[in-house]
Amino acid sequence: MLSLSLFAGCASSEVVEGGDAGGGGAAAECPIPPMDRITWSLTTAAGTTFSSENPVGEAGDPPTQSSIEGQVVSSTPGEIAIDSCAPDADCDQAPTTLTLAASGLPDVLVPEGAFVRLDFQAQRERSGYGDYGDYTGMHLNIENLSEWRGLSNPVATDDRVWLAAHERFVTGGPNSLTADFDPFTVERLDVCFSTEFGNPVYAMRFSMPDASPSSVTLNAGEEASITITGAHAGEYTFRNLRSFEYAEPGHEFAYWLAFSEAP
Repeated sequence: MLSLSLFAGCASSEVVEGGDAGGGGAAAECPIPPMDRITWSLTTAAGTTFSSENPVGEAGDPPTQSSIEGQVVSSTPGEIAIDSCAPDADCDQAPTTLTLAASGLPDVLVPEGAFVRLDFQAQRERSGYGDYGDYTGMHLNIENLSEWRGLSNPVATDDRVWLAAHERFVTGGPNSLTADFDPFTVERLDVCFSTEFGNPVYAMRFSMPDASPSSVTLNAGEEASITITGAHAGEYTFRNLRSFEYAEPGHEFAYWLAFSEAP
């Protein structure tokens, strides 16, 4: 089952659903929403760097997708390095390095020594902000591995999600903010239309299919502490950093999910 407690980062945790968030006449009025962002970079073992400030490829290209398994060989505030060379193997370390910074995000992303699988997607997107240039959208998920290459995980042996993050990446259908590899879903929900802002504003609904009851809905700037029993059991924190659209294709959605405590 899932239980939760809310920490409001904006005026109210109440979600007021409007009819037409595109401003067609039925949506409620609302103020300008919070606009927190994730600053991130990922450097692969081959030396390729993706980042929020460094678009790679061409707008419209298929997304870059990668999946690696390995051990967290370094964990410092806001940064981890995952190496695919097993501890008992005769090979040189060539880690993949991930850095993340966002409002409320825990300093320790994943503890050192853990065996994990990192699934990552990135895509160059065309900016909806006139002359501000293109940007790189990102979506990632880091899950625990109970064992890796015949070795037992020295940190934890359950199936927890250590970390997930989403920043301006267009995933799934028009309302989906998750990828096929995620064990949870995040959907956007119409809330209101900001006349002052001139754009539709959304909430996010987080759910775990293997939990019952299984969802929590948050406005931008809010976070919830979620306790799940069953698969992926543990306490998690989910934060909606921002959820609105600016101008096509201004996909302004960002969130993070972090593991907090074992059951």
